[in-house]
Amino acid sequence: MQLDLEDQISEASEIIQNGGLVAFPTETVYGLGANAFNPEAIAKIFKLKNRPADNPLIVHISSLDMLPQLVNNISDINQKLIDYFWPGPLAIVFPKSKIIPDIVTAGLETVVIRFPSNTIAQQFIAKCGVPIAAPSVNPSGKPSSTNPQHIRDYFTNKIFVLDGEPSEIGLESTVINALEPTPVILRLGAITQEQIEEVLGVKVNIAQKKAEVQSPGMKYRHYAPEAKLELVPLEENILDKIELYMSQGKKVGALVSSEIYNTLPNTVIVFDLGSRANYQNISSNLYAGLHYFDSQKVDIIIAESFQNKGLGIAIMDRLNRASE
Repeated sequence: MQLDLEDQISEASEIIQNGGLVAFPTETVYGLGANAFNPEAIAKIFKLKNRPADNPLIVHISSLDMLPQLVNNISDINQKLIDYFWPGPLAIVFPKSKIIPDIVTAGLETVVIRFPSNTIAQQFIAKCGVPIAAPSVNPSGKPSSTNPQHIRDYFTNKIFVLDGEPSEIGLESTVINALEPTPVILRLGAITQEQIEEVLGVKVNIAQKKAEVQSPGMKYRHYAPEAKLELVPLEENILDKIELYMSQGKKVGALVSSEIYNTLPNTVIVFDLGSRANYQNISSNLYAGLHYFDSQKVDIIIAESFQNKGLGIAIMDRLNRASE
């Protein structure tokens, strides 16, 4: 029998307090959470995901009252980011306090913290009474989970899943390090470079792939489905590419917008991401599409490209990484 939400949250908080793991919804993707103060519990995250130990985690809070114990100081520029973007899909780098175990930060002197806007996430963290360290719920390198079924497909019944709606945004949070002389976006997400520059009134850079790892999503292969994914440039005809691979006897999946979906033959296995007029829909459906093609066991995924502006930059970041 399915527990109601309040009972689920109570059970989930008991699991966390006893050193276990819980999968929980956020507005970005589902997180795999453990007590951020418990190194043994954190180690279980790395083991379950087969996650490299030098890939730091994000610490999630449910109120601003939790922040002072986690950080050494809050700079004026970080305070601006907090005031404007929290709660929401922006994770911020802070100098960490000694209370944060090194396993959370991969030995760095900084910690990445986020205050999610998802109300279930907030209620869950508040009930736990401790901040929650959490990466996305997926084997390391695979597409993130954006609904409870994705989690069960990956891990069957190995972890307790706090059920919620499909993730609203569907891409991991933007991560920013504003401790540098010029702030740097370490991971692209729904909060864009332009939005941050407008709030801060200064130029903001985007980290290069070879930069020092300061947050999740910087170093390792990410978001990759089982099949090879090939991105088709905007100026090329995606149907030509699909027909080429089909003529070779391959089982082809097409990851496309509604505009292209309606032009493809019935012989193609297609996932409709939504209209190009609404990049929010495309981002929220992206990982669901990759999970779908895994379930269909296609040989190759042909993916449409999108405009490199606004949220499209983060969408293309995930597609490019999935195709590496």
